[in-house]
This record gives sequence, C-alpha cells and structure tokens, in this order.
Amino acid sequence: MTTDSQKPNATELLGFQDIVFGNPNWVNAVAAIAAVLALFTLLSYRRCAMPVGLRCAAISLRVLGIALLLVCLLEPLGSMQRPKSQANIFAVLVDNSQSMGILMQEALRSGRPELEESLGDESVWQRKLSDDFRLRRYLFDSAMAPVDTFAGRKAIGNETALFQALQSLHDRYQG
Repeated sequence: MTTDSQKPNATELLGFQDIVFGNPNWVNAVAAIAAVLALFTLLSYRRCAMPVGLRCAAISLRVLGIALLLVCLLEPLGSMQRPKSQANIFAVLVDNSQSMGILMQEALRSGRPELEESLGDESVWQRKLSDDFRLRRYLFDSAMAPVDTFAGRKAIGNETALFQALQSLHDRYQG
C-alpha cells in the first residue's frame, strides 16, 4: 500500500490528518494580543465582588473565548491524504461453497435479493471502491480463483477454506 496503516488518531477520525494555518506569519502577533487581552481580563476581575471560584470560572471562560477568536485569525485548515487513484489494490473474496449457495437461494426465496445484488458489478460499494482502487475479485472454496465478475457463479465448492484463501492473497500481494 502507498499509505501507512497506523492506528487512527482523533484528527484522522474527523477526516483530517493535519491541521495547518493559512496565516502562519500572524502567530507572533496573535500570541502578543492574547497575552495583552489575558492581562486585561485578569485586571478587570481583580476587584470583582463575586466568590473566588466563580471569578476563576469567569476568567477561564473569557480567556478561552478570546483564544478561540484569535485562533480564527490564523485561518486553521484541515488537510487530509487520499490514496492515489488506482495505486492500491483491493481484493474482494466471495465464498463459492455450497453452503453460501443455499444461503443465497433462501434469501431470494424470502424476497430479499440484496445479498445477490450486492455482488453485482454495478453495486454501489464496488463502484466506489473501483474509483480509488484496482479492484480484484476472487471466488474461493477449497481453492481460490480470480474472476472478472461475480455474475453467474454457481456455488458448487465442497468446503470454505477462508484461511487458505487469505494466506494465498497475502503471499500474492506481499509488500
């Protein structure tokens, strides 16, 4: 893969990998303004008659509000990386054993064709994947075999050798 597979941090969960500032030249000015406004805030609350805890809370909230407004002057921007289109391979494995065929037939008989439709070449999830990745389709039962499409599969295999299929994919696309 061309991107590192690491545990996602909070910014990646939001869709961003880095937060950058559009006006980084303003950092010193914003820091100076923040210091002056924090000082004015402290001075304005020093003779206040409210209890100390409430005064500290009011000062904290005002300083936080000022800091958030000043950060806006820096124009924070989120940046994210997307995989280079068609640079990575995404393998889709479909169980071709007789047990999967029974499951598909039961779904069709009960009026739920979603399972069969999801394996169609024009399914939404396969089209979206093929926009960004080179999609490779495989059928597996006792052995794995590459296919161009899942349409017309017969589900005639005698066993489901998932571990062997995954091991075969690992060996084939190692590195």
